[in-house]
Amino acid sequence: MIKLKIINPIDDPFLSELRFRMGAKLLPKLGHGKLTELLDPEAIRALGKEGILLDDLDQLKIEKDKTLSFKGQRVVVYIRDHNRVREDQSLPKFHISYCKVLDTMKTNNRWHRYVVANPDNEIFIINWIGNKTTTHSEKLNVCQTCLDAIEWENFSFSSMKKNSRLNIVEEFKLKNFFDKYPKDLLSVLPKYTVDTAPLNDYTEDFEIHRQKILAERKSICDYCSLKLSSDTRWLNVHHENGDKTDNRSSNLTLLCYDCHANQPYHGHMKGINRHSEFITKYGFRFNLIVDFKN
Repeated sequence: MIKLKIINPIDDPFLSELRFRMGAKLLPKLGHGKLTELLDPEAIRALGKEGILLDDLDQLKIEKDKTLSFKGQRVVVYIRDHNRVREDQSLPKFHISYCKVLDTMKTNNRWHRYVVANPDNEIFIINWIGNKTTTHSEKLNVCQTCLDAIEWENFSFSSMKKNSRLNIVEEFKLKNFFDKYPKDLLSVLPKYTVDTAPLNDYTEDFEIHRQKILAERKSICDYCSLKLSSDTRWLNVHHENGDKTDNRSSNLTLLCYDCHANQPYHGHMKGINRHSEFITKYGFRFNLIVDFKN
């Protein structure tokens, strides 16, 4: 029997380069909606101007890089309508990624208050609701927890002083954000060609990142909570997106040997002496997680 290996033409770098040389357009990826669900030109114009009210949580997609998209368009979200309690009321923040603030709003089922938009500047439409509702164009600041979530310009609550964080907020430009994270998710060109793509291998400073993660997370497995401070050789730092050159803290997960071996495409770690030695000493850790969730 002959076994054929099916290649995904989107993931294969050679076929991707060939497609671009031919000028062939890329159809939407799974997860970005069917063709009929993509935004028409008028809706895309609205995103860049007044925004679109989000009435269904399922319409908003959280990308792997933690940015947000709406029917094939990368977007930011903010609360448009506010009750005016006093004249000096502080302005809301706009969100560029899935941060702790949005997670809290999701938990409290308050997503219906948000508007999705992708303007080229930081001017947003705000409705002040009171005895008389008034509409204003206001300059809003980016949410700091969002900057922390995607480590924008190395932004960090844990390691940066307040003045340094505020400087990054003050200098933040949506144009720069959309230059790095393009609005149209369906026409993003590959970062590299076949000839320029770097080898997907650990960087020279990876051990520095590993030691930092071990210290920050106190040598505890992110999955099963096994603490191995006295035996850290059983703790591996796993790259969530599979890119071993991407050493952002948000992309690094600290895993014990068994939890790491159970990650997709890591089956080769099982059935070898090292895995057996770990199981003998600490037991099957990943199975505990699966059983607990079920």
